[in-house]
Amino acid sequence: MGDCLPITVKVYINNQVLIPANVVRCLGVESVDFIDVMIRFGSRLVRINNVRLLKPARSRGSSRQFTIPREIREEFGIEPLSIIELVGVKYVGCSIAAWNRKTYKLS
Repeated sequence: MGDCLPITVKVYINNQVLIPANVVRCLGVESVDFIDVMIRFGSRLVRINNVRLLKPARSRGSSRQFTIPREIREEFGIEPLSIIELVGVKYVGCSIAAWNRKTYKLS
C-alpha cells in the first residue's frame, strides 16, 4: 500500500462517493467487495463499517463507488455535492453474512 490517502472527493447526487482508479490500485482493493471507510466531513470523523464497493456502470477501469448510508447523511448533514475527505480504508476480510452492519460515529 502506498501513500494514497487522504483524498478529497465529492458526494454525487445519488449519495455515492467515487474512489478513483489510481487510489483503488494503490490501496490494492480492486477485487474487494466490502471495506471499512473513515471519512471526514467538516471537523468530524465518521467511520462506516462494511461498505459495499460498487463498480461504475459505464467503466471498465478500477474505480469503485460506495453509498453513504442515510442515517450518516442525516446525522452529519452530508448532502449531494458536499465535499468530504476519505481518510482511511480497511479491507473487510469476511463475508457479509458474518458481519452485523454497525456504524460508529467519532467526533
